[in-house]
Amino acid sequence: WEAFNSARQKFYTRRNAFYEELHSTQAVNLKEKQELIEKARAIKDSEDYSRENRENTETMKDLAVQWKKIGSCGKNKDDKIWNEFREINDIYFDGLGKSNAKRQADHQNRMKDARARKVDLLNNQKRQIERLQDSLYGLVSEQEMKDIEAQIQQKEDFIKELEAQIEDIDSKIGE
Repeated sequence: WEAFNSARQKFYTRRNAFYEELHSTQAVNLKEKQELIEKARAIKDSEDYSRENRENTETMKDLAVQWKKIGSCGKNKDDKIWNEFREINDIYFDGLGKSNAKRQADHQNRMKDARARKVDLLNNQKRQIERLQDSLYGLVSEQEMKDIEAQIQQKEDFIKELEAQIEDIDSKIGE
């Protein structure tokens, strides 16, 4: 019995040491994961989704990579803390998606406004050409006719340029 009891005590001593070390490691892992949650929460709370601050997105992605490298902190704690981290990430990336969609919509609206201005300018140039062509008929001087024809040619060249710009804008809006 003494030999059996001695072996049993050695087993329990080693088992207890193992679990003490495991719980200590899990406590360290829990603390590291809580620090990652705090960093993620600070980024989420800043609500800074600007293009100039892309480092927030990179940091959030890096935090997820770091999370995976940290070991377990115990099944019960792992699930709870993971859900908290995941929720913060979801909120951040949801906000990022909405910000990007708004930025894209704003860009589309600016492109449409630019297109409308160019169409107005193009129509104005065409009206000016018509007026110049109408004034050609009443003129007698050959020099004045050449000057007006040169102006008409310049306006037609400008119209071609505007049409190319409008076509470019249309293709960008289509994207």
